[in-house]
Amino acid sequence: MEQAKPQSHNPHPVFQYHNILIFLLTVIIFIDLSIIIYRKYHQPPVKMFKNNSKTTTAKLNPNKASLYELECIPTISKHTAQNIISYRRDYKRRFPSRIPFRTIDDLLKVKGISEKTLHKIRPYLKFR
Repeated sequence: MEQAKPQSHNPHPVFQYHNILIFLLTVIIFIDLSIIIYRKYHQPPVKMFKNNSKTTTAKLNPNKASLYELECIPTISKHTAQNIISYRRDYKRRFPSRIPFRTIDDLLKVKGISEKTLHKIRPYLKFR
């Protein structure tokens, strides 16, 4: 006796499109939520200082300022802020009892800081 082959159940094409549509909507919602969460928690640093301000009450000590704080100074990029911190760390490693930046002119030793940059950031720094 021959066994009868079970018939494969093929759903109606409308149901196949329905499943594809549900899948695509799920993917779109997931991407949208991912973008919303990314934007909420990965904001660029907010500037503490006004770019056109000549004076400010908040002055930073480059010997103690964090990367984020240094980035908030106008004209200081993330790369330059990292250079300041690297120079400060290397200086303290070589001379543990000395302060890396005693005057504003000591910042000229950092790669990426020129006389022009020094002049622009002077109002935002303190050394005591």
